Amino acid sequence: MPTLLHPVGQRGVALEIESPATTPVLALRGRDRRPDEAWLAKLIGPSSQAASPEKLMPRVKVAGFSVSLDGFAAGTAQSLDHPLGLRGGEIFQWFFPTRTFCQMVGKDGGETGLDDGFAQRAMEGFGAFILGRNMFGPVRGEWPDDQWKGWWGENPPYHAPTFVLTHYPRPPIEMLGGTTFHFVSDGIENALRRAREAAGAKDIKIGGGADTVRQYVKAGHVDEIHLAIAPVALGQGESLYSGLDLCALGYRTVEHVPTSRATHIVLAKRGMKTQDEE
Repeated sequence: MPTLLHPVGQRGVALEIESPATTPVLALRGRDRRPDEAWLAKLIGPSSQAASPEKLMPRVKVAGFSVSLDGFAAGTAQSLDHPLGLRGGEIFQWFFPTRTFCQMVGKDGGETGLDDGFAQRAMEGFGAFILGRNMFGPVRGEWPDDQWKGWWGENPPYHAPTFVLTHYPRPPIEMLGGTTFHFVSDGIENALRRAREAAGAKDIKIGGGADTVRQYVKAGHVDEIHLAIAPVALGQGESLYSGLDLCALGYRTVEHVPTSRATHIVLAKRGMKTQDEE
């Protein structure tokens, strides 16, 4: 077995190179176990630098999903005046002050820090979104006309193809900023298939509401869930956890970050590496 000596700082480190016909395996001997990475890259060659298939695999995520202490993701009686339902806005008080939210609605300023970091992660880098119909608007039943184009005005915050689950077909709506709403009336599996095609190598976000999230989690499609648990009880509303056994479905807690306005919990499927672990 050949041994090479590479200087690290003021000491030498012996590197034993095993399996020379394939990707070398390095075993460090000596007190210093951190040889120069650039030197190792040249020594090992490009074969070991290729990204793993898991790292390239797009993921399906629930991100920035606010929930009350008693498990409600929205209030009751959603309407044009109350898009989040009665008292629903109380569970988003971690999100509204952030710089990310201010930029979304065209305002200057906003707070940075931990909450804003999670807000950024919840909105950036996705190649497609999937929404339940209530996330698109308060209209129920057949579409009366084509006037309603979402809660957000002419430039929605998605900037990517966005697939809206509905029982009532409707032609796509192309908005400013790269968002096109596609209305999917043939089930969650077809919506996900179309979202994967649209997203390419990017991740897909299940944007809600609670029933849509539950459907995709139960079906085994969601790789990662970020919940922002607000320190408030709503008493009633749209329940997130109803019928969900997250442990049986294979989730583990990979992040737990408290702030003054929420506790951020990130769950991932067992065996699935998070971005920090890759």
